[in-house]
Amino acid sequence: MNCIDAEKLFSEYIEGSLEAGQQAQFEQHLSECAGCRRQLAAERGLHQALSTVGEAELPEGFKQRVHQALMAEAAERQRKPAAKRAWVRIMATAAACLVLLFGASALLGRVGSDTPAAEPQAADYAASVETYDMATDEEMAIEEPVMEAEMGDGALTGANDSRMANATASMERKIIKNAYISLEVDDLNNAYQTIEQMAVNYGGYVVSGNRWKDSDGVYRNGYIEIRVDAEALTAAVGELGELGSLDSEEYSSSDVTMEYYDIAGRLEQYQSQLTRLNELYAQATVLSEILEIESKINEVNINIDSLQGMINYYDQMTSLSLISINLYTPRQYTQTLDPQGFEGLWQDAKEGFISGLNAFCDFIAWIVVGIVSLLPFLLLIAIAVVVIAAIVRRRRKRKAERA
Repeated sequence: MNCIDAEKLFSEYIEGSLEAGQQAQFEQHLSECAGCRRQLAAERGLHQALSTVGEAELPEGFKQRVHQALMAEAAERQRKPAAKRAWVRIMATAAACLVLLFGASALLGRVGSDTPAAEPQAADYAASVETYDMATDEEMAIEEPVMEAEMGDGALTGANDSRMANATASMERKIIKNAYISLEVDDLNNAYQTIEQMAVNYGGYVVSGNRWKDSDGVYRNGYIEIRVDAEALTAAVGELGELGSLDSEEYSSSDVTMEYYDIAGRLEQYQSQLTRLNELYAQATVLSEILEIESKINEVNINIDSLQGMINYYDQMTSLSLISINLYTPRQYTQTLDPQGFEGLWQDAKEGFISGLNAFCDFIAWIVVGIVSLLPFLLLIAIAVVVIAAIVRRRRKRKAERA
């Protein structure tokens, strides 16, 4: 298994849905690839952080208010359906007549005096009438609050950039620090248990780990990943080195300060926008307005949950450092004498002779079958040779007679 195949199995491995054979291959690859172990640990941390995010709940009293708005709108429609439709038809007829009137006037004016001044006036008036016809009272009522909410969403980037520029000098650095070590120990099982306890002592926990027994039933190889307090990373690595012989030691760090505060700024902007939308929701009375604001509130809540999950992930990654530890014991080579007696020797010899004889008979049969299979071709070749020889003899005989 290579790294690309292993990356496709990260989610299933974290959820524990891999098959036994596939999981064994995956864990074998992890024991040999430090990069995949670090990436698996990062994805496991993100998965744990996102699992704490809850679902957004509807505001209190939402169902009652929607029901009241529906009942009010149904009653209003029952009172004035015919009058409203008649008013719309009258306005549409009047608009069409005005458009025709001003269009004819403009055309006559252009033909009589050759001046195009009336044409733009008629076009402007027709556009205004058309716009008024297409907009209803409810659409005009909902337009203003929705535009206000959308302007808050569009101003996120500019306001956040300004905030980041002013706070850069005083912000707390956010750095993810990790380490990888390879350790040779005499007793792998004891070292493994000691490392598990060390993770707790340093304010962390065990992320993942595994051990493998050799043919003699003793643990010879394994790996374990732990998280410890980031401030105590150096001390923890030093204590781990005392468990055996430290073969390799590697540190890595990643500065995520700008990313962290950029997310924090966007989160603050979305929270402010949510406050304004809740205020508009409390004041809304028209059903279409209520549904529009509710949709916007749900969208903002989703963004808030996503950004909060990323903040939690970065907080965990910067406060707890990951240490990946490869464990192994010195390889012991032993050889034992296992003499083979003469029990069953005659039976083995007899079976060997019969097998050899069968193989010889098979070889002879294969040769005979091959020759028989080639007989038609050999016959054709023989006929061709005889014909060619006869032709050659005849030519020689003619040459001798001419001479």
